[in-house]
This record gives sequence, structure tokens and C-alpha cells, in this order.
Amino acid sequence: MSDLLGHRKDHPEDYPTVPLDYDPPKDRRRYFRNAHTGDMGYMVRRLGTDYVKYDRGPSSDETVKYRPGDWNEELHSEPMSKGQAVRAAFEADRALCAAIGHHHMAKKEWASLKVQERVDWIREGPPGPPPRKELYTAIMKTLEPFTRPE
Repeated sequence: MSDLLGHRKDHPEDYPTVPLDYDPPKDRRRYFRNAHTGDMGYMVRRLGTDYVKYDRGPSSDETVKYRPGDWNEELHSEPMSKGQAVRAAFEADRALCAAIGHHHMAKKEWASLKVQERVDWIREGPPGPPPRKELYTAIMKTLEPFTRPE
């Protein structure tokens, strides 16, 4: 059994060494998924308080205060969640939009979408003209065997 930061409760020697600001090493991270947006993050500590750091690569340091109703522990890293499959479809949609001349749509990034826009993408796919919806449907169908049921 371990706490939110991944410290094993049967190893009390872990606790005195945890600083006020702490990012656990990769092998000790506990991952969580946002219940509303599907974003993934892992537990960190900032000024002695639990936060979730978004898992968006080494250049991102965005954190939000941990609230149990907003974050669900990710117990399985495989297969992917529907949110991860949607992110793949979103990136493909950006490339398609650039190819067909919808440059304003191609410039949008997942992290810059409003929460409701992300929720809509997860539920329905892209808004707008064909062939965007067709590409989304094909990608989601292809990834379905690798996507965890919600």
C-alpha cells in the first residue's frame, strides 16, 4: 500500500526525506486521469500540498491542485483510454486541416482548447466540414481494439 506520491507505507524512512516540493522519479509516479477532460498527470507535491502535474512532456511544468473528484487514479497504462485515442485523432485532424487549407483550425492545440471543446471532441469528434469527421471515425474505429472501455 502506498500514499498518493507512491511512498510505500511499510517504508517509513521515505517520509522524512520528502521535501515540500517533490516530483517523484518515473518509476515511483502515480498517474491520474482528469474525469472531465481525459488529460493524464501524476502526483507531485508543491509547498507541501498535493498537485497533479500534467504529463505533457519535459517542456511542460503545468500543475493543478489535486481534488479527488476531478482526478481518478489510472490503474492501467495499457490499453489506451478513449481520451488518448481522441488525442491521436485530434493531431491527425490538425494535419488534415493544414493539408486542405483550413490553417486556422490546424493551429489549434489540445492544451489550448477550452474544457467544453475537449469534452465535445471526446464525445463527438471534430466540428466542421468533411473529410474531418470521416478521418475521426476511421481513426477511432482503428484504435477501438486498443482502447479501454470507459
